[in-house]
Amino acid sequence: MTVKDIANIHNQPVKEINRRINDNRERFKIGIDLIDLKCGGCEPPQFLELGYTAMMISKANNIYILSERGYSKLLKILEDDTAWELYDQLVDGYFAMREAINKKLPTDPMEILRLVFDANDNTNVEVSKLDKRVNELEVNKPLTASDYGYITRLVSQRVGNVIKERHLKPTQEQKSQLYKDLNSEVKKIAQVPHRSQLRMRHYDMVIDFIVNWQPSTATMTLINQMDNEDLDNIGY
Repeated sequence: MTVKDIANIHNQPVKEINRRINDNRERFKIGIDLIDLKCGGCEPPQFLELGYTAMMISKANNIYILSERGYSKLLKILEDDTAWELYDQLVDGYFAMREAINKKLPTDPMEILRLVFDANDNTNVEVSKLDKRVNELEVNKPLTASDYGYITRLVSQRVGNVIKERHLKPTQEQKSQLYKDLNSEVKKIAQVPHRSQLRMRHYDMVIDFIVNWQPSTATMTLINQMDNEDLDNIGY
């Protein structure tokens, strides 16, 4: 989650969320709980994809993105009504799980033995169901902050490589078109509205796609048109 998303949830200014994080930086593990995109080599078009305006990008000292683990820690720090409500949900979930685990077990030895035999008979079936459920949870969980940061860096690297491969000398506006093209294609193949909504099941596919990406004909035509307009403006 971006700090901008968190600020919207808690109805607080982005700068206030950033302040609370910065005041408690020692409580967060960098790369696990959060990453600072402004320290990760991100380009302006990538920030725009996350909903930040050009002014917000230029003025911000930090643009944080938090993992679920990091957001859980932030709830303890914020202590507003929303934070307490979400924290209550976490606590309720924990005790509901404990209650299910601590259901009264039989005390009669023969009944216990029967349950053991029944459990052995059903072990293979239950393990198979559990493996399937664990696998579903694993592939559908959000990317870690580290994995998301790697994709962000890979996008920047691939755009730079394409510029070198095609011997381009693009303006910032033309470079933005390349980022827009690549990010749009990533969202299209993963079928998500925003890149921040990528899941673990998308990771390998997205990495392979970025490494082999080439800009579309439409994007290159637009870049060439910009070049021609620049030449016209200087009198050629």
